Amino acid sequence: MSSLGINCDIRSSSRRKFARPCLDWSERYAHLGGFLGALLLEHFLEKKWAFRQLDSRELVLTESGKRVLQKKFGVVV
Repeated sequence: MSSLGINCDIRSSSRRKFARPCLDWSERYAHLGGFLGALLLEHFLEKKWAFRQLDSRELVLTESGKRVLQKKFGVVV
């Protein structure tokens, strides 16, 4: 995570599990939950690699966000 500029050492103040699968109740798809999932979401929003749709729970990846996912995690969106 450090290559993305994410500091996972701040976890000590969190009561969340570090990482866990979390089933989305409406879409019925699993996503990354826990401390790491929240940290990644916050980081992607701050870097403008993703943004929230107005009046929706939907998250939209920007082109730069898609490139980061492919380069760092091998995920093609």
